[in-house]
Amino acid sequence: MSMRYLGETLDIHCGGIDHIPVHNTNEIAQSECATGHTFARFWIHGAFLNIKGSTGPGHAKMAKSGDNFITMERLLDRGFDPLAYRYFSFNAHYRSELTFSWDALDGARRALARIYRLSLAPEPNTKEELEEASAKIEAALLDDLNAPKALAILHETRSFALWKKFDPILGLEVVRNAERLVVRPNVPTEVLRLAAERNDARLAKDWATADSLRRQIEQAGFVVSDDPSSSRLTPA
Repeated sequence: MSMRYLGETLDIHCGGIDHIPVHNTNEIAQSECATGHTFARFWIHGAFLNIKGSTGPGHAKMAKSGDNFITMERLLDRGFDPLAYRYFSFNAHYRSELTFSWDALDGARRALARIYRLSLAPEPNTKEELEEASAKIEAALLDDLNAPKALAILHETRSFALWKKFDPILGLEVVRNAERLVVRPNVPTEVLRLAAERNDARLAKDWATADSLRRQIEQAGFVVSDDPSSSRLTPA
C-alpha cells in the first residue's frame, strides 16, 4: 500500500520506539529485498506517552490494550478541544517521554487561550525582531523537529503574526479560534480586551475574575452572552 501511494522509497517513516527492534527491522528487510531500494530516508520514532496515576501513584505507558488510552471521545466528554491535546504534545520533543494528566491538558488549553488573545493586542516587535525570531523558530523546527524550543521562542516573542505564520506547521488553527474568541459587532478595542481576558479567566475557572470583567464590560454598555467556546457581545 505504501508503494502504491508513496513510491518505493519513503521520505519519512513514523512509529513508536517499541517498533525499532522487530517491526521496523522487518519492514526494511522485506521492502528492500523486494525493491532493491532504500525503504525510508528518515525514521521518526516517538517515545512513550505516559499516563499519570493510571496504575496508582506513579505513571504507566499509554497502550491501546490497556484502560488508560486517551481517545477523542474522552477528550470531548471532558470538555476539551482536541487542539489542546495537540498543543500539549508539543511540550516535549518527540524522542522524549511525555506524561499526560488532565491538569496538564488544562494548562495547554489555557496556553492556547493566551495565544488567541494575542490577536487583540498590538504587535510588540519591530520588523527586524520578527525576522530574527522567525529564523530562530525555523532553525528549531529543522533541528530534528524541536517543537518545544520553537514554542518557547513563539511565547517569548508574543507575536500573533508569528503564530499565524507557523500555524501551517503546528496546526493549532490560531486564526479560526482567535476569530471565534469574541464576536465583534463594532466593539471598542478596550471592550474586546476585557472580553478576551474574561474568556481566559473562564478557561482557568477563575469565576471571580470572570464576573468582575463581565461587570466592567456591562458598564461599558455591552451585554455578554456565553457559549462553551466564545462570548458574544451586543450593545445594551
